[in-house]
Amino acid sequence: MALHELAERSGNGITVRLWWESDTDEVTVTYIDDQKGESFTLYPARDKARDAFEHPNAYPESARQPRRVHEARPQVASF
Repeated sequence: MALHELAERSGNGITVRLWWESDTDEVTVTYIDDQKGESFTLYPARDKARDAFEHPNAYPESARQPRRVHEARPQVASF
């Protein structure tokens, strides 16, 4: 598995990351709000990846997959 972090932004205790899985050519967006203790993962279509990264809260609750507390953060492969 080769997971690559494509982008990250953070502020006010919120971190959003855009990931690309090179083996499957899939993208994911992780959202972590440390102040509220909330986090979720989005699995957008590739053509919606940037939009999901920039506006993760615009996606409906049904599109969000809770991130388990014990789930390890993705390991980043170096180029």
